Amino acid sequence: MTNEEQEDLTAELLATDQALVFIVRSIATLAEKEGIPREVFFRTWLENGMRAMARTRLVGIPPERQERVLEKARARYEDLIMACATPPS
Repeated sequence: MTNEEQEDLTAELLATDQALVFIVRSIATLAEKEGIPREVFFRTWLENGMRAMARTRLVGIPPERQERVLEKARARYEDLIMACATPPS
């Protein structure tokens, strides 16, 4: 991967993360208005996502690398949910 490709990928991931944080925080605000506490909303979101990820099939990734990829994905997903759960400053 060239430096430019790596920069493009990083920029894309950063933009996607920021968009997801905005969307998830907006949904959390709506849930809160419906009486669902933020903590419950984010805990449920995290648990459901982890269960869904456990059922994911990784096509095109060698079997010996699949667990490592899933572990990285789980960690990244948890980081994203924690970032969303943090109230905006």
